[in-house]
Amino acid sequence: MSTNHPSRRTLLAGFGALALVSCATTGETSGTSFSSISIDVSILRQKGVGPWADIIAAAAQRETANTFAGRRSPRGPKLVIRFTGLQMSSYTGGGGMNALGESDDQYNDYIEGEAVIIGSRGEILRTLPQLHALPSSAAGAWYDPDNERLRVAGLARNFVQWIGRRL
Repeated sequence: MSTNHPSRRTLLAGFGALALVSCATTGETSGTSFSSISIDVSILRQKGVGPWADIIAAAAQRETANTFAGRRSPRGPKLVIRFTGLQMSSYTGGGGMNALGESDDQYNDYIEGEAVIIGSRGEILRTLPQLHALPSSAAGAWYDPDNERLRVAGLARNFVQWIGRRL
């Protein structure tokens, strides 16, 4: 009695090939190893963010060592983490609901940017935009003289961590 049903091996091979084709066509880079990782704050400098751009660059660079540990390969694509926007709340309190029962979102700090994956010929393989928010109170006491620097560095570190999770 002959059946025309594919064997399990044939099905598994077919699904494997389908997964490879899917990854190639969608540009999926999950778990990708990178030949280099660089931080770009040039747009922030152009916007006049000044010393905050230096804090972002330093914190992000340190965080890439942790977030991308074990994900380096000389044959991998390049990763550029580009920061394009920074918005700091003028108030570090809140963290709940206002008198109208609405969220206190105006007390968040925001950092915006993207991860750009660049192939061996300089072609852009994938761009991954990201907007990240943290409560302005996340860095601790508002009266700490170092509070704003800690807030900015925390945003940069969390931004890199989320990029690492998404790639």
